[in-house]
Amino acid sequence: MDVQPRIGVTAGVELRDSAVPPRYAYMSDSQIHRALAEVGAAPIILPHHIDAIDTFLDMVDGVLIAGGGYQFPDPLTLISAEASNELGESAFRTRASFELALARACLNRDMPTLGICGGFQVMNSILGGKLVVNLAAERAAWGAHLAPPANFLAHDLEVRPNTMLGALVKDARIVVNSLHRQGVVETGAEAVAAAVSDDGLIEALEVQRHPFFLGVQWHPEFLLSAADHNLIQGFVAASATQRSRSR
Repeated sequence: MDVQPRIGVTAGVELRDSAVPPRYAYMSDSQIHRALAEVGAAPIILPHHIDAIDTFLDMVDGVLIAGGGYQFPDPLTLISAEASNELGESAFRTRASFELALARACLNRDMPTLGICGGFQVMNSILGGKLVVNLAAERAAWGAHLAPPANFLAHDLEVRPNTMLGALVKDARIVVNSLHRQGVVETGAEAVAAAVSDDGLIEALEVQRHPFFLGVQWHPEFLLSAADHNLIQGFVAASATQRSRSR
């Protein structure tokens, strides 16, 4: 790769309750950073500062919206049980607001964007799709989608033809890991369902008018298959193209 694209990666929050005073720290899974670096990207953690989104996007060539920790479709009220005190609620609300605004800005700017797990659900939310907050409660069989560990290939997917995802993974069926309690059952009007599980859940979506706006429910950063490698590599290649155009 001739250029090293800079990828902004969203972070989670983790309570340091033994600190004085107790406070949240940004947390970013090193597996994402390893996967991006392996294909030539330079990952950069993005703090949850909504007013700085335009500045962040001027600095990076692609954005990866990482996993969740709160629930959709209404992230400002359906935050996780961990966020039960005032400090926690504030931290999770700030993250939710930041990621929703970031995703909208990426969509409007044609910024290469990959959503993973909770990031996929962020994309679904801004596009007006429908999500089941508790899969197991909705349908007992859907509870099997919470199937850790992350390095376990849990189930097959059908990759839809004529999609960006299909062009990247080069296969009509792939096998993925699965670590989610909630799931997408309907995409918004502008989105296309790019992959579907055999039990009917949408596992990937994309906006086809956009150069690269793709979200997946599984965790390809663990690079368990050729499809995972191709997906991460394709995202980084799109970001490298963006960098070449803007420099």
